[in-house]
Amino acid sequence: MARQIVTQAWEQLCREGVTKGLLMPMILEVTAKVGKCLRAAPVAQLYEQQLVHHVGEYLELEGQMATWGEEWTARTAWMQPCTD
Repeated sequence: MARQIVTQAWEQLCREGVTKGLLMPMILEVTAKVGKCLRAAPVAQLYEQQLVHHVGEYLELEGQMATWGEEWTARTAWMQPCTD
């Protein structure tokens, strides 16, 4: 689905002349091989250290990222939609 959305967006940009003849970037599809908790832990740590900054206000997202930690289990991981 992501490939289709990116392709459609690129085609629209081509029609509008924004791409100026550039080729569409290559899209590599990947499948996660580790759990969400393991992948999110380093990012949450950066938020806790205040090393991540957003342009605009995303309080809910920042709150989710800063509270993501080892206490989360695989059963509760699906409840945090914005972190993955």
